Amino acid sequence: MAERGITPAQWAAIIQLIRTGALTRDTQVWTDGMAQWAPLGSTPLAQYVAAAPPALSAASGEEAKPGLPAWVNLVGGVVGAIIGFVAVKYAFKVMSGELIARFVGGGIAGALCGLIPFFVGRKRGNKLGTVGLCVCIPVGMFFGIILALPTAIVFTIIIVSQKPGAPG
Repeated sequence: MAERGITPAQWAAIIQLIRTGALTRDTQVWTDGMAQWAPLGSTPLAQYVAAAPPALSAASGEEAKPGLPAWVNLVGGVVGAIIGFVAVKYAFKVMSGELIARFVGGGIAGALCGLIPFFVGRKRGNKLGTVGLCVCIPVGMFFGIILALPTAIVFTIIIVSQKPGAPG
């Protein structure tokens, strides 16, 4: 490439752009001496594109996805654990055995219903499925399967209506 006026520093920069995926086989390139623009894959640089690792894809799960900061999940988990501990501690003092059984049974039914949007969202790369699962559990606990199942269906419809890979 020295005959085309490319310095070693420029050459290194081009190779780095290829390695990072900024330049692909289909990228149109041109330099002095070329009659017209051409895909990088049809130039002498094509050998470096083939040697470069493939760009990360959404399917690989390694691409950064927008989401909540980690501290939000931590705070939510701590608050949820505190609320859960207090609720269980006082539930046994206030509730009868039958009411506790309904509460626990409803929570299990809500969790089972919530698995529908959870797995649909997971398959489509949408975190809204996790929210659906988390909402269905307390809905099941307080209102039973009569409202937990429609809640799960609504979340599933929302997830399916979004483009796959949408952050939710």
